Amino acid sequence: MRLPKAIDITSFGEDPGPVCFGTSERYALAHFAIYTSRTRARWVLALERHRALPIGQMSTLVPTAGTNNVRFVRLVVYTARGKNAFLVGVAELSVRGTPA
Repeated sequence: MRLPKAIDITSFGEDPGPVCFGTSERYALAHFAIYTSRTRARWVLALERHRALPIGQMSTLVPTAGTNNVRFVRLVVYTARGKNAFLVGVAELSVRGTPA
């Protein structure tokens, strides 16, 4: 995603729940990474999550790198909660910070 202006990121918010009506929780996001960039030319791993987050609530995640003067954010989905799940749902991702 492209942010409206460059920010210094303080945290991300993530609700991994499936978003389609009737979709099973097995399709909820489990393992993922978030990358950030100033220009889209070089991406920095801001955080990686190996354990599933609670569904239906926004969890706060603090990045470990790539937080200054960020203009672009990329969510990379690795797995869903269920085995052989061919869909992965993500209810919401928020980027929190202050103007750079």
